[in-house]
Amino acid sequence: MGMRYLLLLFAGMVLAGCISTQTVSGQGSRPKPKIDKNQPPITDTGNYREIDVKDSKAADAYEFLKEQLAGSHPEITLISATKAYSQVVAGFKIRLICSYRKAQNQENRLLALVYIDPGGNKRLLQLKLGYTGG
Repeated sequence: MGMRYLLLLFAGMVLAGCISTQTVSGQGSRPKPKIDKNQPPITDTGNYREIDVKDSKAADAYEFLKEQLAGSHPEITLISATKAYSQVVAGFKIRLICSYRKAQNQENRLLALVYIDPGGNKRLLQLKLGYTGG
């Protein structure tokens, strides 16, 4: 009888181990998330990631920048946005690198940082004329 009891106990432990969803580390088994190879990862909250200059947020920030420059620097004519980066915060920060022309001078670059809050309100956080970075 004692041997049967031990065998039943052992079989119960083996069966319980096979049914359990717990791994050795204590983490439950979870299905792997589906990854769309065409979409950039959204796991980089807080980091800037490059986005297309035609992206709706980049285009919105570019139009806002044009309006801001018309009031504060009317001598500057924006030519185009050459690069755009997005940072997910409480809203979005859009970093734009744009080419511009000042009066009749040669083409130059600027760096602008536009914040778009969750309500869609925009604010120019930074403007650096004559930008030479990447």
